[in-house]
Amino acid sequence: MLRLRWNGNAGLIGLVILLLLIGMGLRGYRLGEFMVPFLNNDEKSWLFNGTSLLSEGEPASWTIFWDREGVVSRMCNTVVVPYLAHPPLFSLLIGGWANIVGETDWCDINWGLIRLPMWLISGLTLWLTFWLMLQVGGKRMAVFSLAAFTFFPSHVVASRIVAAEHFIALLMLAAMAGWQKYETIKTKKQKRLIVGLLLLVSIIAPLAKLTGLVVPGMLILTAGFRRRYRMMWSLCGAVIVMIGLYLAYNYYYGWDIFVATMRNLHGVAYTFSNFWSIFTYLNIGYLDMLDPAIIVGLIGLIVWLSQGEDHRIKVMVLASLLVLSWLFLYVAPPQLYGWYKYTLYPLIAMGLGYVFDQLWQERKIYLFLFLPWLSLTLQQSKIYEEALLLRVMMSVFYGLAIVAIWPKVKFIRFKPVFISLLLFLFLFQALWSVQVLRLMSG
Repeated sequence: MLRLRWNGNAGLIGLVILLLLIGMGLRGYRLGEFMVPFLNNDEKSWLFNGTSLLSEGEPASWTIFWDREGVVSRMCNTVVVPYLAHPPLFSLLIGGWANIVGETDWCDINWGLIRLPMWLISGLTLWLTFWLMLQVGGKRMAVFSLAAFTFFPSHVVASRIVAAEHFIALLMLAAMAGWQKYETIKTKKQKRLIVGLLLLVSIIAPLAKLTGLVVPGMLILTAGFRRRYRMMWSLCGAVIVMIGLYLAYNYYYGWDIFVATMRNLHGVAYTFSNFWSIFTYLNIGYLDMLDPAIIVGLIGLIVWLSQGEDHRIKVMVLASLLVLSWLFLYVAPPQLYGWYKYTLYPLIAMGLGYVFDQLWQERKIYLFLFLPWLSLTLQQSKIYEEALLLRVMMSVFYGLAIVAIWPKVKFIRFKPVFISLLLFLFLFQALWSVQVLRLMSG
């Protein structure tokens, strides 16, 4: 159990519950109506593959790599059989849910029902991010991180999309929480249970999608960094088991087709320079969202990791970043980074929480990041369309911040000004997210 010790702080409990409710409310808004054509095709691929595996006993789905020999028409859609572009586990999760709620007709899909697991995953991701930051950063930084994540526009919009990366991000956080518990509990029985769960998660994550390699990779690097060599070799063994299961699955359904599919995937345009599109191409996968929170959060995350002691959770975050950067470099096309970045979102929220915490401590240099971020989010919220009004509002924000940090000025304090500006930021982010969801609703 991930228990919290609040010491009777009812106000803090109430604030956390309020943020979680707001976060879930925003992520549930227009859950089924939101549609981005190319993204929706990828959502269909998980649904089609999962329901086909469960009903027909063979993988079949939409793909960008059409094999003429395997193309068939099924329930108003053209699919390829067998579909071996991805491992089966996440497809089975979505397909299993579709069977439970009776949404197996590909001609008439109720996306509100199909996306419910993603909504639940987003809530668990919010909670685990908060819990992890509570262990390493304390209550204030944990609440700041939760607040940042609650209103993070890219995640508010993208969290509803049926994509394996959301599930992988949750498993990554669960692995971090498991490791935290492993190093803090003392009974051997509990330690063995947690080790078993970590090994299981290391097998499950890559079988959801190969980007899930971040989970065993993170755990193996963490075990090595912390000189837990027995654990490290056990995790390597779990990866070998995972590889065996994955290869057996593809051998059963068609080894030659699997090899051809992998060659197609490796034949896309390739350049390491696309890695930097993480900072320059602020999209969520075929939908551009110029969300500066991504850049501010990544900067904050890097600074946070470089400060203070190497807490075990910090070591795990570093390990996850190393593995993710390798995966991003290996998978080159920048348009794919839209959904690959979903795995980064909880880490970005941690970085944003650190930036907010530093501003609370009156580290004024972070205003250089915060004020332009606030200004751009104001513009994105479309409260004002006229350029002059936007410039006036932006100048007011700057003026308040500058007066608050001016030497010997006592009639206005920095912390109240910062909290006021932060609340404006959250308001603008919520309005912007709602606008995008309305605009892209069918």
